[in-house]
Amino acid sequence: MTMPAPDLSGITSRQELAAYLLRLAQRVEQGEIRQENEQSVDYVKAAAYWTRSMHGFFANQGKETPEQPDWALIAMIFSAAFIYE
Repeated sequence: MTMPAPDLSGITSRQELAAYLLRLAQRVEQGEIRQENEQSVDYVKAAAYWTRSMHGFFANQGKETPEQPDWALIAMIFSAAFIYE
């Protein structure tokens, strides 16, 4: 399996992650990346949009938005993508 982007070490903020996910979705839509699941691009977009706006989720709980993600936050992003429009 070939990864769509071999070096992701430059992603150091949630804004950069959201931007990366949107670029990834665009590359899929443009046919640069072959997808097995036709709805993958919508899922990736939802993950990007939620990542970009997750400050509202944390603010509603009276919490600070994490600037350095951990594995739990990454899991939260992908879980939120299933229900985020």
